[in-house]
Amino acid sequence: MVEVIPSRPIEIASSEWVLGHRDQALLRTAAAGLTAVELDARPDLDTESVRLALSEHGLSAPSLCWQWNPDAELGSPDGASRRGAQRYLAAALEQAEHLGATQLVVVPACREIPWQDEPRQTGIERAASAIREVLRDAPARVQLALEALRTDESFLLNTLDEADQLREMIDDDRVTLLADLYHLADLDGHLDEIVGAHAEKISLVHFAAADRTKVTAATLRIAEVISVLTAAGFDGSVTLEYTVPDDDDLRKAAAFAMQAWNAPAEKAGST
Repeated sequence: MVEVIPSRPIEIASSEWVLGHRDQALLRTAAAGLTAVELDARPDLDTESVRLALSEHGLSAPSLCWQWNPDAELGSPDGASRRGAQRYLAAALEQAEHLGATQLVVVPACREIPWQDEPRQTGIERAASAIREVLRDAPARVQLALEALRTDESFLLNTLDEADQLREMIDDDRVTLLADLYHLADLDGHLDEIVGAHAEKISLVHFAAADRTKVTAATLRIAEVISVLTAAGFDGSVTLEYTVPDDDDLRKAAAFAMQAWNAPAEKAGST
């Protein structure tokens, strides 16, 4: 038998956002057998202290997550709001580089209701322009992973098609897509087909079922989702961004994800 195995293991991370207070999040992550955590992007905190805390728990931070702030939005028609979001983006990218993170999740609109009566495209164009300005002087090794959210959270980017439109308008190789399975499960169509349409541009996955519980082998079409991304050469990281009821549940979620994403991609019979 010949086993074709991914060139390197897919990194599975917990989510600080769902685990709560950072100190507890790091403890719970390590206790679950994980070696990585997606941290909230908090450039207001001392980055060296954060780095030391990660090291003490034997953890890395492959990605940082955008902090929800309706007063600082990249797509906003208000100039002060956009500039605030740009300052945050620039500082978060610097923090990501110092922590060794290679990805920053970006959400250009933190509101369910549009800012004003205008085409969606107009907000996307403003966000693209704001992001391009920041990327001119940003660290070269940190990617931006654009996230599409359910309509009851954000109005601007709700599909991977819309996120990809923003990616194309930014026109920078550092900009990729995030596939949040909880949010994408709300769309019409099979989840693997939705993800597969943009698989080659996806660099980060948020791993949760449609009801935001943990993903298991019984989760609808999850094997197909993993297969389509693996076939496209996915080599990013996977974040367990689901509602965690207790530590035992997190351990089970981590064990399943590590096995599912790092099983041999293909088994071929001997020739």
